[in-house]
Amino acid sequence: MRRYRLPAFNKIFMVGNLTKDPDLNMTTKGIPVANFRIASSRHFKAANGDKREEVCFVNVTAWMRLAEACKAKLLKGDSIFVEGRLQSKTWKDAKGESKSSIEILAERIQFLSKEIEEDIHEEIVGEDIVNEEEQQ
Repeated sequence: MRRYRLPAFNKIFMVGNLTKDPDLNMTTKGIPVANFRIASSRHFKAANGDKREEVCFVNVTAWMRLAEACKAKLLKGDSIFVEGRLQSKTWKDAKGESKSSIEILAERIQFLSKEIEEDIHEEIVGEDIVNEEEQQ
């Protein structure tokens, strides 16, 4: 059986509404990081004909100038288009149990709310911004 090597590809595009205002923090090295959550809805018709809605909640992390712009411009309920990559995180909770989550590491965010109408783009260059050691 022939084995094929597939290229690595990690890209996500998502539209959603903020579930709360973004939180902006600084790492110990003074790098700004914003965290927020978006809700994205899918409307469909069930097999019995009933209209249904399915909501997906996703955490988003933005760094540097993009983080600062999110904090300055976005509020709960605002619509955004986010482009980035998926990043997984693992940690131990207070009971010592392993936990994990997947979030979007934002590379580009377009603010869709009519009041904002601004496209903010921040390139994340190199892995130094997202390494665990650098974030602390």
